Amino acid sequence: MPTIALDIKYATTQHVFYTQLYKQPRAYVRLPVAKALAAVQMDLANKGAGLNVYDAYRPYSVTCQMFELLPDTIYMGLPQQGSRHNRGIALDLTLIDLKTANELLDLSFDEIAKTLYRPATKQRSRRR
Repeated sequence: MPTIALDIKYATTQHVFYTQLYKQPRAYVRLPVAKALAAVQMDLANKGAGLNVYDAYRPYSVTCQMFELLPDTIYMGLPQQGSRHNRGIALDLTLIDLKTANELLDLSFDEIAKTLYRPATKQRSRRR
C-alpha cells in the first residue's frame, strides 16, 4: 500500500546492530497481512494518522546474522526456531501523524517496553 510510510532501518546502519542488513529498503508481508494493514491504514488516515513500517518479512539468513551480532533472547527468539518475521506475518511499526510524519508512539527497546509487552490473545485481538 503506497500510503504506508517505510523507514526500513535494517537497510541502513541506524539501528542496534550498526550494520546494513538489507540491500534495499523494502517491506514484504503475506497477502492477508497486507489486506489487514491496508484496512488499518485507511481507518487511521480518517483520523489523521498512519503506519510507519520499520521491518516486515526478514530472511532467515538475516535472523541468523542478527543473533550472531547480538545474541539476545529477550526481544529475539533463537534463530533455529525461526520467527514470525521469517514467515512474513510480523512487522515492526509505529503510528505517525500524517501532516508532520512525527511518531505518535515511542516503541523503543528498553526495560519499560519489555515490562509492558503482553502477547495478544485471541480474545484481546478481537476487540476494536
